[in-house]
Amino acid sequence: PNNEFDFAKKTEASFHLALHPQAKARGRVVDADGNGMAQAYVSSSIQFAEETTRSEGDEDRTARFYRSWISGGSGETDSQGYYDIDLTPGKKIKLDVIHEGYFTAPVMKEFRWTGAEDRVLPTITQLPVPILKGVVVDSEGKPVIGGIVQMRHEGYGDADPIGESSAGGSFELKMSRLPYHPDGEGMLTTVFALAFDPLTNRSGMAQVDLTDPTATENIRLEIIDRPADWPLTVVKHPKKDEKMLAALQEVFAKQRKDFEKGTARNSVPSMTEGTWLNSEARSLDAFRGRYVLLDFWFIGCGPCERDFPAVKLAHKKFSDLGFSVVGVHINDQLPADVQKFADDREMSYPIVVDNADGSILKQYRELGVNSFPTYMLLDPEGRIVHNDHASERSDPFGGHSLRMNKLEIVYKVIRDFVEATPK
Repeated sequence: PNNEFDFAKKTEASFHLALHPQAKARGRVVDADGNGMAQAYVSSSIQFAEETTRSEGDEDRTARFYRSWISGGSGETDSQGYYDIDLTPGKKIKLDVIHEGYFTAPVMKEFRWTGAEDRVLPTITQLPVPILKGVVVDSEGKPVIGGIVQMRHEGYGDADPIGESSAGGSFELKMSRLPYHPDGEGMLTTVFALAFDPLTNRSGMAQVDLTDPTATENIRLEIIDRPADWPLTVVKHPKKDEKMLAALQEVFAKQRKDFEKGTARNSVPSMTEGTWLNSEARSLDAFRGRYVLLDFWFIGCGPCERDFPAVKLAHKKFSDLGFSVVGVHINDQLPADVQKFADDREMSYPIVVDNADGSILKQYRELGVNSFPTYMLLDPEGRIVHNDHASERSDPFGGHSLRMNKLEIVYKVIRDFVEATPK
């Protein structure tokens, strides 16, 4: 940990680099029954603390304590769950284990490794990533069929499972991994199961302990009358500190300035240049009178594919209620190849493939489409309701993104739309 160095300034600088001895440590990874787990990847981080001074130009040049973590050794467990790893004695250590289908519980905390003669590290226990199972019922305890169910949490992650309640109100949510804890320290083991009925203003939620098999297999979600925005606002995320919040506000303000055409209430290009699939439509004008979710994606985009289940469920549950999904694929594939990809994944909603000259994406870049996936929600007049890359933080969705909360946002606007439509 040294002072920052500005390469643009033609000045000399001195840096202090310290070498620390390493020693071999031995640890073990086991399952809930104490059996060794093979082929688990274990990595370490080592804490170093140095006394340093502030950069030249700071008003306060007094010494300060600087915490820094660097990557340490790593290793893989053998058939009995044992692994060897290089560490620095006397320093604080953090260990992280990666094993497909499992997570560390309790979450591994930092500890100081003395490098004693036995050189043994704490045993790390892994639990299987659970399948969330339960039922959705109404206020009288009767099963609700066709309810949207999804996992929600206070942390970070983009692979949260979704589903719908079937016969008897039952549901299953298959997790691929646990979300990250909001403070960045390990994985989050407490989540929520959230359910809402697309045909009514009924919703409900239950907290779930992922380390308790009984809790994850017996979830009961009772849905009752609540405002349409309740599913969007009920899970509270930790407040950002003032400095981070101010920095984010600057970013959002710049985006609104750079992508002024993409802000709320503006109309969007009609997409007449592309090749339309799964639809007789030849432009966005064909969807007037309906809310439209634009999904910009491409084959080979991992985050796009992780979002497909939510996009498909939105199409399935709301298409009869004045809503359409329109997928927008870039110009790197032939329309026939995009059609086959969509058919193989049961993506039956309309998709437009950009022209070879990329004319659609070129137009939409001016609205903020500069990464994938990107989503925009349009109103029945073809105007922007919400755009993740040019939204106001005082928008009616409380700053929530379509990327992370598309189902709740669509649910809110459709419920408001249905209730405002003359019977």
